[in-house]
Amino acid sequence: MTALTIALLMAGNQTPAMKSGDIISRCLAKYANVNSGMGEILMTQAASGKKISIKTELQFERPSKMFLHQTSEMIQPNDWLVVSDGVQFGYDLPTVRTNDRRRLFEQIATVGTGNGEKRLLKLHSIYMAAKRSRKPNSRFDWLNLG
Repeated sequence: MTALTIALLMAGNQTPAMKSGDIISRCLAKYANVNSGMGEILMTQAASGKKISIKTELQFERPSKMFLHQTSEMIQPNDWLVVSDGVQFGYDLPTVRTNDRRRLFEQIATVGTGNGEKRLLKLHSIYMAAKRSRKPNSRFDWLNLG
């Protein structure tokens, strides 16, 4: 369904200034209030005779269950994985070597400031925590989970 929405948006808007990240953000915005979803996105960029493709598999259930897997043959590291079962979330350590994948797991419930009350991290907070683990300016940074 996400692929169909992207295709319809692209067909209806032939403005050359519209970037792929903008199109995908608009598609994701349509699903911002749904309780769950799943889909696959294939983004391809071509410039100066080179082509890079990034495949994203996404599944989520609000408030804090997520599976996000992005892969590319051309970008190192070749894949990035964020998972959350609603109790913990896990992502790759920032200094991952090609054959040395190590994961970091954190609790979804965190202690709030001051009163000791626990708060539940939601999808956007989980994504942002994992996103910070990657190299700055990573090609995977186009996805914005609002």
